[in-house]
Amino acid sequence: MADVAPELDRDDPVVRYLELGLRGGRHLDGMVDAYYGPAALADRVADEPLRPLDALVGDARGLVGDLDRGDGDLDPVRRRWLRAQAAGLHAALRKLAGESLGFVDEVEQCYGVRPTSWRTTCSPRPTAASTRSSPATDRWPTATRPGGPATS
Repeated sequence: MADVAPELDRDDPVVRYLELGLRGGRHLDGMVDAYYGPAALADRVADEPLRPLDALVGDARGLVGDLDRGDGDLDPVRRRWLRAQAAGLHAALRKLAGESLGFVDEVEQCYGVRPTSWRTTCSPRPTAASTRSSPATDRWPTATRPGGPATS
C-alpha cells in the first residue's frame, strides 16, 4: 500500500478535501473528472477500504466547519474558494447518500448561487409591438410566442 508523501499533512484542509473527493469518486464514477495531485495520495485512497457515504457526508460537514473556524494555514481568498468547493462536495455527497435536496437548494449549495425563475429575470416584459401579429411571430406556436396568442 502506498503512503502519503511525507510533505503532505493529512490534517491540512486541502489534503482532506482531496481525500474526500477521491473517496466520493469511488462511489460515483466521474465525480473526479481529473486529478493532478500527488500520486501517493490517490494510490492510498484507492487501496483503502471503501468508506461509507454517511461517513463521507460527516467528513465533508466537518471539513466545512473546520474551514469556517479557521483551520489550516490558508490565505482568505483560498479559504473561501476551498470552503465553497467543500460545501458543494458536501451537498453532492448528501444527495448521493440518498438525502432529498430540492433543485434550488442543491444549486445554491453546489454552486453558491440561488436560481430564480428565468421568466422573472430573463424574459422581457411584453410591449405593444411584441404582442402584434407579424409574419415572423405567426409561425411560432402560441405557447412560446412572446406576448401570447396572435391578434388580428
